[in-house]
Amino acid sequence: LILTFSFSHSLILILILTHSLSYIAYFCPYSLFRMEAVTFKNVADSAVTTIAIAAIVFGGVVPFVFQYFNMKKTKSSHGFSTKVILTLLTGYILRVFFWVGHPFETPLLLQALVMIVWLLFMQYVCLSLDDAPKRAFHGFFDTNHFWQWSHFNDYLYVVTIFIVVMGTLTYLFQNSSIFVEGLGTASLLLEALLGVPQFFRNWKSKSTTGMSFTMVLAWFAGDGFKISYFILRKAPTQFFVCGTLQLCMDVALLIQVYVFKGQKRHTLRKKELIENV
Repeated sequence: LILTFSFSHSLILILILTHSLSYIAYFCPYSLFRMEAVTFKNVADSAVTTIAIAAIVFGGVVPFVFQYFNMKKTKSSHGFSTKVILTLLTGYILRVFFWVGHPFETPLLLQALVMIVWLLFMQYVCLSLDDAPKRAFHGFFDTNHFWQWSHFNDYLYVVTIFIVVMGTLTYLFQNSSIFVEGLGTASLLLEALLGVPQFFRNWKSKSTTGMSFTMVLAWFAGDGFKISYFILRKAPTQFFVCGTLQLCMDVALLIQVYVFKGQKRHTLRKKELIENV
């Protein structure tokens, strides 16, 4: 009797639950049965957004990680232009002050702050591996040896002065749209032209030895991703235009790798032929 009673009650409860669920599903089709799908979609969207933000914030560091390991392997910074560091440092510092006058995506601001710290670290590494003659800082007008000093404190001193000057100007002219937009354009143009010092160094030496090919490939991939991000997130126009210029510069560096590597093979082959004769 007890088993029959329990079974009958269980059957009634199951029927009631089934009927209730079908009733809810009929009148609220989005409330219960689609909850799992909606939750999964939200989680997936959140995951993709988080990955994209992390890629933007830390993606700029990745190419220089390859260059760092390349320099540590060869125990030399020869072939890598520290003017790239100067160009990018200036651009990212200006971007921070651009954000003060024209707030944009927070990940792009965080990217600038992360890159400033990493670029100073790269400069320190270059100094530790550099065997050039010792040079002291003799002022901003010593153009022959600007950004070629031997003491890391000199670089910190110059960067600090630049930050103070730009901070003061931004505070005074933050309500001027011409000044603020000019900051944005200058910062992104400098970032877009980061490969120019390296390009001319390679052109002058007719070689890409010392420059990490993986670093340039990472620049190319990262810049392509950034342009997509700028379009999707509707960032200020300067970001898209300068990102496109940066991508073109990456292509120019990749062409240099192909051309100079071919010239190097030709020179070695010619040398071998002369030696054999």
